[in-house]
Amino acid sequence: MLLANLLFFRKKSLKVKIIGTVGLLAGIIVLFVAIATILFLTSTDPRERNAEEAARYKWLDVKNRSQSSRSIIISYAYKKENKIKKVSDTLNLTTGPYHSSQHMLPVEVGDSTYFPNDFKIQVKDSLNKLVAAYDKEEFLKKVKSDDSTYRPKNKMTMNFYVLEINR
Repeated sequence: MLLANLLFFRKKSLKVKIIGTVGLLAGIIVLFVAIATILFLTSTDPRERNAEEAARYKWLDVKNRSQSSRSIIISYAYKKENKIKKVSDTLNLTTGPYHSSQHMLPVEVGDSTYFPNDFKIQVKDSLNKLVAAYDKEEFLKKVKSDDSTYRPKNKMTMNFYVLEINR
């Protein structure tokens, strides 16, 4: 500050020196706050943003209880921003008691009326032969909740669907 006063306000009156110093100090403080804000906003961990987004949507967990590996093909269509989007996802599950895979559905948590259009699940074996197929109604009959004590009358209210493949 003293250097700035000597360089900029050398031959000015005391009043101009005081006002100039206060203005310079205010500018430095505003610049510091702006830099701190930008650094804070850009330092948010992207995993936190992904976790927050994932918590807003319903999930499907597919568990392979069979003795051989399975390919699960999930396909559906949904409307986003007045456009129909078609989704097809393949989950490859190996054998074993802890092999499962998850898929995020485009249904917000708390929505008990909407489910994606043309919802289909196909279960294929390692030779790509169809083992089982589910449409929306069959899927809702077959799935369970991740909480064994929670048994809703309307399975559309669940936030986490668990589909066990036994064949």
